[in-house]
Amino acid sequence: NPGADANGNIEIRPGDKIPGIPPWIAKVGFTYNITPAWQVGATGSYFGAQYLYGDEANLLPPVGAYFLTNVNTSYQLTKNIKLFGLVDNAFNVRYATYGTLSPTNLIPFPLAPGASNPRALAPGNPIEGYVGMTVTF
Repeated sequence: NPGADANGNIEIRPGDKIPGIPPWIAKVGFTYNITPAWQVGATGSYFGAQYLYGDEANLLPPVGAYFLTNVNTSYQLTKNIKLFGLVDNAFNVRYATYGTLSPTNLIPFPLAPGASNPRALAPGNPIEGYVGMTVTF
């Protein structure tokens, strides 16, 4: 942590947030029957900003908050066959799900030569879609 003292310690104060845990998570969803056989739906998920692992004193900027939208549909083709489709991250939001501090003093730093920023972020999934069929017996 760049805010650490010469011994590697950082001062944690009462009220500092636990790293890696968003203070707010909210989810909402719905499904609507267009016809008795055809359904459409969507879900939305909000994740608040969270501090990086290793930044227990909350000294560095947090990993940003983000909102994801997923949409889905299904069609009951016959009594035993249902077709479905799903799009995750429908608006192709760019976001990070996790953050930590990485050492930049390794010589050489093999993955990013010349790196000086200790923040390492894990990118979230881009837009992705699925289609399929459910068969029941």
